[in-house]
Amino acid sequence: MKKQHTLFTKQSTLQDSATEASFMIAYNLAKRNKPFSDGDVLCPDVRSKFENVSLSRRTVVRRIDSISDELTEQLKTASKDFVWFSLALDESTDNEDTAQLLIFIHGINENFVITEELLGLESMKSTTTGQDLFECAVNCVEKSGLSWNRTER
Repeated sequence: MKKQHTLFTKQSTLQDSATEASFMIAYNLAKRNKPFSDGDVLCPDVRSKFENVSLSRRTVVRRIDSISDELTEQLKTASKDFVWFSLALDESTDNEDTAQLLIFIHGINENFVITEELLGLESMKSTTTGQDLFECAVNCVEKSGLSWNRTER
């Protein structure tokens, strides 16, 4: 019975290590703006060491979505403690001539811990007037569950 328990523990540890490695590779692909399909051809000379690690394009997409969801939740949790926050907006055009609005948040809690993160990225389909930028920022703040009474107007 003891050998069987050791076998299950070892198998579980191998699976956990493979999952962790899969997350790390997906994170590095996203960080370096590499195609998700690169996970399939990553390190062909040491591929045998990664045979338990799933690196298909779909797995990489799921891992990156999971990382994104976790970071979003961490920001939502931190932002609940903000005493004050401010926003910074940056509008630019991507390679397909679509206007993109980056919305950054800068918040401070009661212990004077400052958090500065990307709050959202909004594609702007039509015009980019001041009113359009404002409406995108309002939608992003409301979607994040932040209260406008924590800003100075």
